[in-house]
Formats: sequence, C-alpha cells, structure tokens
Amino acid sequence: MALIIEDGTIVADANSFIDLAYARAFAEARGVTLSADDVILEVSVIKAMDYIIEFEPNLKGDRLGTVQELMYPRENVLYFGEYLDDGVMPKELLNAQAQAVMDIAAGTDPTPNGTTGHVIKNKVGPIEQEFSDKGSPSVKPILRKVEVMLAPLLKNTAGGGITTRRV
Repeated sequence: MALIIEDGTIVADANSFIDLAYARAFAEARGVTLSADDVILEVSVIKAMDYIIEFEPNLKGDRLGTVQELMYPRENVLYFGEYLDDGVMPKELLNAQAQAVMDIAAGTDPTPNGTTGHVIKNKVGPIEQEFSDKGSPSVKPILRKVEVMLAPLLKNTAGGGITTRRV
C-alpha cells in the first residue's frame, strides 16, 4: 500500500501526514534506525496514523472539509494564543506521527483490537487445560511522548468545556 500524504490541501485518499523520509529523519535525529524495508516501514506509518486518529475528538478547531480522509487540515485552531492559518499542518502533528512510528518499530502496538486475552494453562499430572480470558479488556498502551507532542493541538479538557472560535 502506498502512502498518500496529506499536505493541508485535503488530498484525496490521504492516509498519512508523513512520508518515509520524514519518519526516518525524525528517528535518525534521535539515534534510532528504522527498517530499511519500505514495505515494513509503510505499515508502521499507517499504524501510527491509526493511533493519531484516536485523538480527533480532543483536537482544537474543526475539519476544513467534510470529505477529507484525515482529521487535518483544520480551521479555528488556537495555537499558543494565535490562530493557525487554515490548512496549516503543525510540526507537532507530524512529529507525533513519527514518534508513534518509532514506538511501533520498537514493538509497541498502540491500537490493540481487544479480542485477544491472556492464555492461561493449567496442568495437573497428565491433564492439561488451556483457555483464554477474551472477555477481559485489553490494555491499551499510552504513548506518552506522542501525547506530549500533540498537547498544543488538544483542547483543554479540564477547563470546563469553554471554547473560543474565530469569527
């Protein structure tokens, strides 16, 4: 699957904010080498996007269009006391996706599906019993660095629901 990069112009069928070169450069600057296999890295970039999408309900502003694939570009985004120009792709957004790619490459699955449970084995003599507790919720990891990077783009959820909008 090829990456289709959203650049702020509502790109049809966009599935990422970053390309492979951005992901590799971000990781390299932090002393991390990502896979040289483009197919493997593309999967990590898509999984990172899947994780980033989960933050949309808490993002400042509104989507620019109703037909856009991803949650950016946006309008009415208050950013450190100033409104971003409509369609701007904030560096924090790109970096957050790249950080999520690094976390995924290190073995973290940020979006477990919740259908697998712990496998439990009991063995008494020659009798062995194995089962899975699929009914228990899966533990979703928190990618703290990603959340910190996204913080300037998120609503203040502790502020009592007061929002401002540029008119």
